[in-house]
Amino acid sequence: MSFFYPKDVDFMEMFGCESHIDNDGLLESTFIDTQNKKMVFSISDIQNSISAYIYQDEALIFKIYEEGAMRVMIYENQIIIEYLNYQDLYAKRLTIIDVYPIFKIDHSTLIDKDMNQLN
Repeated sequence: MSFFYPKDVDFMEMFGCESHIDNDGLLESTFIDTQNKKMVFSISDIQNSISAYIYQDEALIFKIYEEGAMRVMIYENQIIIEYLNYQDLYAKRLTIIDVYPIFKIDHSTLIDKDMNQLN
């Protein structure tokens, strides 16, 4: 995941959030939705991890924390996270986070490419 540089703060801010990189290389972005919920999305290059914490009225209502091989893509109002198999970097799970107008999170487990098809 070593593809985040200070210019990526500007890239993240194009999606209507505040972003910064701290001294440990953690890229942190804060999104606010139309219902005044707040999501703090972080990517750590050192720990090879991502986290997403959603708050309503300062109370934590949902969190994701994952470590390992992953690919993070941002498309329009979505953050797409693919959790990868270490051997061949094939996506085994997928999380899609809609960040605007309302936070919505979808998780999917993808069928292993080596599994036999079910009849």
